[in-house]
Amino acid sequence: MIERATDTGVDMAVHVMTQCRENYGAHDWDGVGQCPQYWKNKGGDDYVIGGAPSVEDAEHFVQMYICHDNDYSEERVVGACEVADDFHTEMERISDGEIEAWRIEWVDRWAHPMVKKTEEVWEEAYQ
Repeated sequence: MIERATDTGVDMAVHVMTQCRENYGAHDWDGVGQCPQYWKNKGGDDYVIGGAPSVEDAEHFVQMYICHDNDYSEERVVGACEVADDFHTEMERISDGEIEAWRIEWVDRWAHPMVKKTEEVWEEAYQ
């Protein structure tokens, strides 16, 4: 079992939900001046962070190191909650496991392929 500062004897994880949006105004933009704004919601992703020290830490990790934001598209955290380690999202249940949430263990989070590893992201996070 994973030891935590607030260990209750029950393994818990954090379910972090995101919203993806696409800027349709950017499709015809020539890169000069202000980018036109015409955003459309495009669904989102589910991340289950196992062994996170808190809901806030898991939410911050996903927002800072997985989500993105630029003139063309963005992904942002819209919610997070504590769940059991064997938690399955609604999409996992109704698709019989064909659609899976991204599962990331807190202790191995920096090695996960979804994590942005650019210098700009690291500098931004530690300002």
